[in-house]
Amino acid sequence: MIRHSAESIESGSMQQAYIRASRLWDVFGIVASLLPVAILYLMVMKSF
Repeated sequence: MIRHSAESIESGSMQQAYIRASRLWDVFGIVASLLPVAILYLMVMKSF
């Protein structure tokens, strides 16, 4: 990501590789954030 962003700054436009990497970063970040919330919900709502 750092290399892609530096190349984009130098060229003055966003490159396709940076856009793709950024989208993947966003998707995996959202999944990584929501997964613990879902697990917490399942742990709390589990009946004994």
